[in-house]
Amino acid sequence: MIEKRLEELGINLQGKKPHLPHFLSAIRLDGIRGFNNLRVPFDYPVSVIAGGNTTGKSTVLFATACAYKVPGAGVKEFVPSTLFPDFKLLCEDDIAEGILEGIFDFLLPNEGMNREAIRIGRDTGASQFPIHAETLRKFGQIQNTVFVLDGDQRDGDIALKIQNAAKYTVSILFLPGNGSPESWVWDRLKYIPDTEIERLGNTRAGLSNLMNRLDAIYSSASDSPSEIAKNKFRSLSDNLRREASEICRIVSRLEADQRESDIRPLTDELQGILRQWRE
Repeated sequence: MIEKRLEELGINLQGKKPHLPHFLSAIRLDGIRGFNNLRVPFDYPVSVIAGGNTTGKSTVLFATACAYKVPGAGVKEFVPSTLFPDFKLLCEDDIAEGILEGIFDFLLPNEGMNREAIRIGRDTGASQFPIHAETLRKFGQIQNTVFVLDGDQRDGDIALKIQNAAKYTVSILFLPGNGSPESWVWDRLKYIPDTEIERLGNTRAGLSNLMNRLDAIYSSASDSPSEIAKNKFRSLSDNLRREASEICRIVSRLEADQRESDIRPLTDELQGILRQWRE
């Protein structure tokens, strides 16, 4: 009986094209759900795929299914674009994007994942997030999107509005701190290693003097604390001749590696969502 069933299994596993072998010998995953040049061989007549949760077993099975005719499936159901949507995040601006990029610089090598399948959208105010959530829902993309708000939105009602617009339980995360992300980066920048300061083209003393000077200049500004922090940080990046997002990325990467840092909750949440997305 078992032998007969194995024979039937072999008959059913026919390639889509005549020139393909009757039995798939291996598949290679590269850029799909973050896998980096992973080759999975198959043994005749049956292979067993074993692994813990979120290790990618389902990804291997779905990728294999793309090579075969699936009874009852539509023409677009078992194709990579449908089965393996990109990991998408929506944040407010380039500062938030830089912080997220820094977290991924830390996470992805540890997870054995590459960067190709992760896409970050930005340049939208927090008030626009519910509108984007509704649009994504209408196009069937809401379940594949993570919303990342600045820390100063933590006590607001934007997160609830996003959930209501999505009509779906979506991931809503917050950048570290309770103020603007520029304030958080400014504070943590004081503690980065000398080697990273050199990468910014400066020295410990030079960076400290520059930050103290800008603190003094903006101490009498009459704008809101958030606006002052943004303008001061832009002045810093101009003086360092570096993109503001680049500075954020460096600081975020270093902080993500510190277990006691207040960016660790966001880092851990993204790690969990990444692993679930891969599976």
